[in-house]
Amino acid sequence: MFKKFYCGIITLIAFVTLITSLDKWENGINLLITSTTTADILRLGVLLLMAILIVTRPPRSSIFRALIFSSAIGLLLIAPSLLFTYSLSVIDTLVFVMVGVVSLIDALEPGSEQRIILNSRVAA
Repeated sequence: MFKKFYCGIITLIAFVTLITSLDKWENGINLLITSTTTADILRLGVLLLMAILIVTRPPRSSIFRALIFSSAIGLLLIAPSLLFTYSLSVIDTLVFVMVGVVSLIDALEPGSEQRIILNSRVAA
């Protein structure tokens, strides 16, 4: 239940940064957010990843978990490197790292292998 709550809050934060970046006003938050097309595409990908994590229920298949794991590792590697090359702002980097950590924890799903094994024993 708490995972869904955290996923929902982080999705809301990512959505707010997407809407704010599309607005071309120079207010305080826009100075801390990157408003390039590449960052907007990354934000849409992050929103899609978070929506998938909210909609699907554990236990997930191993292939699906591997895809979530690889996208989380990709986010955790790309966000700081884009920050250090001045291609991404601080708020965007924090949002991408939060999404990467939450999706990495969801991809690991501690204890899901035991539930799958127990469910297969009951079915057999």
